[in-house]
Amino acid sequence: MALQLKDEGILFKQGTPTDNELLSLAQDTISVWEKLGLALDLTNSHLDEVNADHSDVLDKSYAMLRKWKESHGVEATFERLAKGLKHKAVNRRDLIDEYCRDQAAELASRVAVLSLPPNGAVTADEAADETAVISILPGSPFHVTQRRGREIQKICEAFERLNESASGSLVSGVFVKGPPGCGKTQLARQFGKEYIKWVENGRRKIVATLYARSAESLLESYKELHEKLEIRKHSVEKGDIRERIKTYADDIKSHLRESCCTWLIIVDNLTINDPLRDFWPAPGENSLWGKGMVLVTTQDSELAPVAHADAEVIGLDSGMIEEDAMHLLSDVSGIKADDDAKGVARVLGYYPLSLACAAVYVRQMREDRPFSKFSWKNYKDNLQKYFADVDHSDYAHHNACYPQSMIPAAEFAARRMAENNEVLRAAFVFLSYCALQPVPLDTVAQYVVRLASASGDGKTRVPDDIKRKIASCSLLIYPETGERGIEVVTLHQVMRWAFSQIRRRPDKKSGSQLQSSGKDDVSEERQEHNGVLQTLNTVYHNIKGNMKKDAIAMRIILSPHLKEFIENPGNDQDLEKIHIVEALVYLADSLVHVAGAKDNSRVALLERANFINKELEREDLNTCDLLCDLGYTYREAGKLDKVIPVLEEADRLCKDHTETEWMKRRSHLLNVLAFTYRESFQLDQAKEYMKMSVDVTKAAFGKNHVEVVERLGNLHDRWENDKAMEVLEEARSIVETSDTSELFIRAQVLNYTAKVHLRWYLGLRFTRPREPSTRKHLEESDTLHAQALEIYMEHHGNQQKFTTGVMMT
Repeated sequence: MALQLKDEGILFKQGTPTDNELLSLAQDTISVWEKLGLALDLTNSHLDEVNADHSDVLDKSYAMLRKWKESHGVEATFERLAKGLKHKAVNRRDLIDEYCRDQAAELASRVAVLSLPPNGAVTADEAADETAVISILPGSPFHVTQRRGREIQKICEAFERLNESASGSLVSGVFVKGPPGCGKTQLARQFGKEYIKWVENGRRKIVATLYARSAESLLESYKELHEKLEIRKHSVEKGDIRERIKTYADDIKSHLRESCCTWLIIVDNLTINDPLRDFWPAPGENSLWGKGMVLVTTQDSELAPVAHADAEVIGLDSGMIEEDAMHLLSDVSGIKADDDAKGVARVLGYYPLSLACAAVYVRQMREDRPFSKFSWKNYKDNLQKYFADVDHSDYAHHNACYPQSMIPAAEFAARRMAENNEVLRAAFVFLSYCALQPVPLDTVAQYVVRLASASGDGKTRVPDDIKRKIASCSLLIYPETGERGIEVVTLHQVMRWAFSQIRRRPDKKSGSQLQSSGKDDVSEERQEHNGVLQTLNTVYHNIKGNMKKDAIAMRIILSPHLKEFIENPGNDQDLEKIHIVEALVYLADSLVHVAGAKDNSRVALLERANFINKELEREDLNTCDLLCDLGYTYREAGKLDKVIPVLEEADRLCKDHTETEWMKRRSHLLNVLAFTYRESFQLDQAKEYMKMSVDVTKAAFGKNHVEVVERLGNLHDRWENDKAMEVLEEARSIVETSDTSELFIRAQVLNYTAKVHLRWYLGLRFTRPREPSTRKHLEESDTLHAQALEIYMEHHGNQQKFTTGVMMT
């Protein structure tokens, strides 16, 4: 039995600390080892002796604890150690939980309380008659498993909350949801096993598993429990399968309600196809099942209730923690889990089934090929090169309780969900084409809505409803913190492979071979492929040129997904050329905001886009945009000789159009041409094009639009400092009247003005070094640059092009 500290309700470990525990504690108490020694009743002479014998502070701390343990003998208990750590001179209460507290015993105590009858009393007859244990737990794999202590604690705490004011006939429920292979069933087994050990109230204990994956498996589960409970048999083999389940369930329901027993029912692998709700004890008060607990495992998030008064949901969507994953890999494989093993675990999403398959594979390789000294690096290399083709059949063959490796299990689950939910099927297809990076949830939802609209069924889809279904899917990961302030979903490689199988073999039914193939299948997949890229292009088109924080974040997040289409071999034959051109343009634009991206990379993308576009013989607005971007990027890359021909071609397209959109394009290209002439030291032409750009911008956008501010800011970039300050004053007067969402352009004006002051200072420091106005220009430049940098940092972070530019200045 654990010892209890009555004033705080803490249960302490039995016995005395081991030397290993003392060594770890010594590391954590290096800074207070002498004070801790005095708090543990060691004398000053003891501590002087330790000081004299050891030079290293860790050695001193450890030696002190060893001396305490040796000098106090059996009285060197965890409770006594906790009192020392609690002493106000030491004040390390955090270490009490880690080293002294018996959390398993505390958990057991709480579970035992949950299982008591309402009045807490058990009669002698009940105790004598019903002390037997009935245990039907989920099957165990052939290999060792890792105890999921944190998750077991969560389940217990959930049941504890649900039972705080429980009535005499409350069924409390905990739903454990997560993708295949995340360890739901084995967690339920571990909880059930420990529940049997914890509960010591003199009452009969029943832990039973109902396999809910099908009506047939549920019937067999009830038959086994019916027999174990020694309930009198009826003629129950007549009627359809649901009638037979009901007969068995009614018998067991009556037995649990009328007998004095403590029970936990594990409902394993509940599916949306047929949740069989009528045949297991659903959470709720005044239940005909009496008082008990039900633990449900499911892959289908829709089955996990939200805001249920008598049930809670625990998600295992993110797999094991790294420490537990490393223990599992090491224990099963028989070799140390090193950095390469950590890399394997990351690729496999830390899911227990994936990790177990990997560890069994490594162990089998080392046993069958001892000379090879097969390592985690070898396995990681195989995973990177072959992934889905690595043979894990040995694991599936020997694992009777779950005869599938991770990849078939993931594919089976994905197919089942896709068959039952059009939203998830569309989302799976979309994500299968994307990179293994966060994807904006709104972008996935837009694809789903677009696909649904194309079906012509007349139904209205609410975008927020679609997002909720996608975000709650157990096969995906929904980071609660988002990505760069954007709501996203992500997935790991196993699920992406499973999703790709759905689109490649849409008619494949759970393990059977492909049933239909041919031109129609190829055409449908090609249509889906183009549809996904078209959605990405549309989303990017709507934010291109927007310099607000969220828009820039979206462009950065979309970048790797556009790149996935552009760099994937074979896409040129599968995708429409017009979609490829757009994707190349948008990918090049996104790289402006991606840290480490080179201007020459953007040039190569835009040149490729221009080459394909010429084949299409287009002369529309998109062509004008492409030429403007190419000219601008040539200028940024220092290829000034190539800028003017490209932009003059774009200007030729624009000149004959007076529509607003064409004038906006011309405003932009004239601005870039002006800068190009400026950098080529053709200053008169630069000035002419800058003024022309301002005039066209005012005509296209209006005199007080922020685009005018941008052009005026560019117009400052000439040698006449006093004239530059005049146009910047005009820019500042416009920006002062704009709304607060235009903080980026405010920063630009501050930045441009700061550069003029700096340029003015550099021109005066040799001719008028002692003039107060000379120093004033430098101080003003410093102040304005700092204000601009503050806005850039707040809205774009330190990896954005404009931020780094100001920091360099």
